[in-house]
Amino acid sequence: CVCVCVNVKRGLVSSPGLTICSHFTLTTQEPLIPPSAIAGIAVEETAVSEMLAARPAVTRRLLTVLIQHLARVADMSAVNKMTASNLALVFAPTLCARVNMSMMEQAQRVLEFLIRNPDLVLFED
Repeated sequence: CVCVCVNVKRGLVSSPGLTICSHFTLTTQEPLIPPSAIAGIAVEETAVSEMLAARPAVTRRLLTVLIQHLARVADMSAVNKMTASNLALVFAPTLCARVNMSMMEQAQRVLEFLIRNPDLVLFED
């Protein structure tokens, strides 16, 4: 179970979504961001948006919650030291499960890009 300790006075918000993410990843056949979606993707707006649009609706909704939360945490990096890069390093193995080590750096770049551009993950179903 992935949990984040928070301090509301310092501007951090608790997120049951991170626990849900861990459960979702462990109980589904495919991770939130599968290796096939990361392989060879250009880390730029159009390619990442197309990759996200191809994900199932439930995955897009969960990613919306998670990425928005991680972006809020990154916004407080002056206090918590969790930059978008640090968050991507920590969460890429969970969100991009089953990615081999040679692709993990690419997974981290994609996740960091999403954290820095959280509006790309907003979808209406």
